[in-house]
Amino acid sequence: MKCATIICTIGVVVLAALLNSSVQAAPEEQLAAGHATLNTLLDELPEETHHAALENYRAKRATCDLASGFGVGSSLCAAHCIARRYRGGYCNSKAVCVCRN
Repeated sequence: MKCATIICTIGVVVLAALLNSSVQAAPEEQLAAGHATLNTLLDELPEETHHAALENYRAKRATCDLASGFGVGSSLCAAHCIARRYRGGYCNSKAVCVCRN
């Protein structure tokens, strides 16, 4: 049973990676075709506000809230923070991922 769970988990991760790469490739194809693209809100914000908007990204809450049922919330939070070049992180009492400096 554990083998089937591991195989399904690997399949979901591979599928998510493939879907993510195809979604990211779509805007480049539009640029190559000569389509005009609209500026996003983040493109027009000052640097401080842009940084604050990125800090309030929903992954901070999702890594602690959704994964807490499986007991891996703090581990995913730490991995998320390490991927963002911090020294680790933890889930606080409000289930929000807090990255260490």
